[in-house]
Amino acid sequence: MGKISSFYEYDCAIRDLMCSRADGPRRHADDDRALDTPVAPTRQEQFLLKRLGRVRKLLGFLRRHRHELFDDAFQEELASMYRTTGAGKDARPPAMMAMAMLVQGYLGMSDTEMIELTVVDLRVQMVLGCLGAQAPPFSQGALQTFANR
Repeated sequence: MGKISSFYEYDCAIRDLMCSRADGPRRHADDDRALDTPVAPTRQEQFLLKRLGRVRKLLGFLRRHRHELFDDAFQEELASMYRTTGAGKDARPPAMMAMAMLVQGYLGMSDTEMIELTVVDLRVQMVLGCLGAQAPPFSQGALQTFANR
C-alpha cells in the first residue's frame, strides 16, 4: 500500500474500502478482537480522542467509526483471504490488519516503523484496539503477508 499523499486520496481510499463489501464465508475463528461492535471509548481513549481533535484527525475518526468500517460483512470478506487448512501460524484478526494498513498509509510509515508504533504510540494502539499493549500485536512479516493478499 503506497502513501496517501492528500486528503482527496484518503477520502477515495475510505470510500473504496467501505464500498468493497461483499458476502463471504464465516468470520475467521481467531478473530477475537472484532472491531465491528461499537464500544464506548474508555477514559484513556476519551483523553486521546480529545487530543486528536486538532492534529491527526483521521486517527480519531477511525477509532470512533471502526465498527462501521469493519462490519460483519466486510470482516467476513477479509477473513475469506485466509486459508482454512489449519497449517501455519494462527492468523491475526483481518480487521486489525486492514486498519493497521490504513494507519500506515496515512502516517507514511514503513512496515518496521508501523510495528514499532503499535508498541510505543498510544494513538495507534487505540485505533487498533490494543491500547496498553507491551508487545506488537502482529509481526512485520504478518503485515507484509496481509498486504500481499
